[in-house]
Amino acid sequence: MKFYSLWLSMKSLIFFLIFGYISILPAWAAVWFVRDGGGTPVQCTGTTNAVFPGSGEGQPCAIEHPSWVIGTNGGQQLMSGGDTLYIEGDSDISWNFKVSGVTDLPAVGDTYSVNGVNYTITLSLPTGYTSGVIAASGASKPLSSGSLTLVSGSGTSPIPYTVISTAQAQFMIGFEMPNSGTSCAKSYAYDCHLSPVPGGPSPKNVTKVIGIGNYYKPQLWGTQGVSPVISFTKGNYYIEDLEITDHSPCSGQYMDPKGIVDGVSPACKYTGADYPFGLYAKSGIALAGSNITTKGLFVHRFASQNIWFSGNVENWHSINDVFVGSGGGGALTNTDGDHESFSGTNTMTNDIWAFGGCSEHYPNPNPNNMLDPANYHHCCDQTCQAYSLGGGFMQQSGSAPCGNWTITNSKFLYNLKTNIDFLHCSSGGIFNFINSVSEGSSGEAIKIANFSTINMEGSKLIGNAPVWYQPALKAIISPYDIQGNPTNSSLMMCRGHAVNIFAIQPGEKINYVNDDVTGNCTALIEISAKSDSCLGSAVSAINTKFIGGYAYDTQEQIDLFYNGGSDGDQGGNCGSANSVPLTMVNSSCYGARAYGGISCNSGTNMITADPLIVGEQKTSLSKLLGPDSYYGGLDLGSLLDLQPNSPLIKKGNNNGKPVDIGAEQSKPQKQ
Repeated sequence: MKFYSLWLSMKSLIFFLIFGYISILPAWAAVWFVRDGGGTPVQCTGTTNAVFPGSGEGQPCAIEHPSWVIGTNGGQQLMSGGDTLYIEGDSDISWNFKVSGVTDLPAVGDTYSVNGVNYTITLSLPTGYTSGVIAASGASKPLSSGSLTLVSGSGTSPIPYTVISTAQAQFMIGFEMPNSGTSCAKSYAYDCHLSPVPGGPSPKNVTKVIGIGNYYKPQLWGTQGVSPVISFTKGNYYIEDLEITDHSPCSGQYMDPKGIVDGVSPACKYTGADYPFGLYAKSGIALAGSNITTKGLFVHRFASQNIWFSGNVENWHSINDVFVGSGGGGALTNTDGDHESFSGTNTMTNDIWAFGGCSEHYPNPNPNNMLDPANYHHCCDQTCQAYSLGGGFMQQSGSAPCGNWTITNSKFLYNLKTNIDFLHCSSGGIFNFINSVSEGSSGEAIKIANFSTINMEGSKLIGNAPVWYQPALKAIISPYDIQGNPTNSSLMMCRGHAVNIFAIQPGEKINYVNDDVTGNCTALIEISAKSDSCLGSAVSAINTKFIGGYAYDTQEQIDLFYNGGSDGDQGGNCGSANSVPLTMVNSSCYGARAYGGISCNSGTNMITADPLIVGEQKTSLSKLLGPDSYYGGLDLGSLLDLQPNSPLIKKGNNNGKPVDIGAEQSKPQKQ
């Protein structure tokens, strides 16, 4: 009897172990393909990257549009959490034509014929251009060279051409996309959107959406004021090689019931007006949840923001992403008032964030160089009386935790108001800014608050706001505010300093190692205290260049270091001299005014000679965008070849060799 009971117990245990283990295994993950020339879910299985053959059902071919797989607010959703969706970037139905001699630009939607086959223009030339590349869709690949003959429309005819390649696959997101169902109507076309992409079951079993192609990333473009174009708000995602954009030059700073107002502002049409609203989207990609990796994204041109954090975010990793040109709120912004937070460890690696607060032309005059100011227009900060702070990265959710951040090998360039804005953090852990560049903002290079430790290493922090008065940038400043009143193409210059560190806490450490810090506003570094206690707080600099100068407006020499105390005006115990000490060792300091007894001579083993920078405060656009060669005067490295004691760089940021002072490590090193 005891043996029988033992046998039953063992049998139950084995049953539980086997079937219990099976029950926790992830469901079989599906793989989906979307491409131009695909079919509906009835026509194609969606499990093979091939075009629809033209007839039949259940064919081994790709789905025609992401809306079938991801689903819409009015239609079915094929994919589940943990699935992989591949979107083909090379089109099978659209072609690039190299054209010349165009006097009257063909409009998008015009129809041309080549050898009896009709092609519809999907991308024309920028205004004022007579040659370049246009794109058109048709049923078959056209002849390798010939002429486009007008069938309907008002463009030049004939247009000589040479086919240069297949065109990019572009998928419209919004009203009239496939699988919209009956819930999408003209009266609220802006609310016709994709369903949120289902999140993965776990961090090891993530949902993947990946662009593929030999020539192009697939483009998802929003229309009729949709917001966002695509949502990843459930957590556990891997997202790679997508272009997310719209097809309108309008800006969300200038909402108007009638749409674009010629000569006054690039107004987007207010979505409370009558349909159609225009080929614009308010925001690009929505992120929320834990464990999100974005890689190789190109997100740009949105009326409001390129990225919208619609909920709390934990462990976001951005790799090789490009976020440029957003008219209403910066290259990346959080929603205001909902208090979304960041937690865990968040990283940016090899990213570019540029021209936040600028509207972007469609099409672009120079799509091969997104740092060309000619691609942008009506750049505006709070001068426009809009809630636009510009900003490369902006966390403006009121008062919310910010977690830990490490930004590496990234560039923040020409964003209005602030390049990197962490002002509204209620708390934060460690902030690392490593081998990165922040320059060209009309305000601060970096603005940050309430982190326990801040490490700047191997980076360039350049507060050169007056670069916006150089011709190439001044030409793209908005001449009007949101009411159409003249602004004289001005910006709220130098509202801060090269580096603004607010709400320093007791014991907070701010470390500069091998950095270049320069500016021509009021101070190179400004700090202020969270309360009237800053016991144990300190700022240190090792192997760092501090390069001062004169304020562009007052012509007064700028401060090296300004301590605003607890009230921002040197008040309280934390506003007194040396209450938060600045310690400089093995560094270079020139042209900055002393404050509170802290001067360029205050450090240990200091160089105070003129470094002979090429170009007054580096306002030359070619110098800013090109190789960093403007430290050519004084060979600082040969004078102080010392290895900084930094836990971050370990063997040093010069392949283990002794390092120069400052961010550049281009000179021959001692062995």
